[in-house]
Amino acid sequence: MPQVDILTLHLPLTAESRGMIGGAALALMKPAAVVVNTSRGGIVDEHALYQAITGGRLFGAGLDVFDIEPPTADNPLLRLATVVATPHAGGGTFETQARSSLLVAEQLFEALAGREPLGRVA
Repeated sequence: MPQVDILTLHLPLTAESRGMIGGAALALMKPAAVVVNTSRGGIVDEHALYQAITGGRLFGAGLDVFDIEPPTADNPLLRLATVVATPHAGGGTFETQARSSLLVAEQLFEALAGREPLGRVA
């Protein structure tokens, strides 16, 4: 952590990962470092992140996910100039939305034809 300039998180929220990036981890980072969370809210302790940024121990954050989604207007992270927030749609480009829509339609036709759809969630 002391060598990290930009920490990006790419993991599911589990009992092990909840709060993984908290006060102790953030204290090890450089004051010029940035945390980017596009995984799941809860992995980063938002209170500890706010304290690290406002205390000058961390430069900022890029957040696509929050503990409470959508984040409430009174979330203090949203008021910080060095925090960039997106509505859990950071990867939602026109191209990815078009491909996702097409895939959903194709899988619907598979299911209606009695075949097993790709990536079925049970």
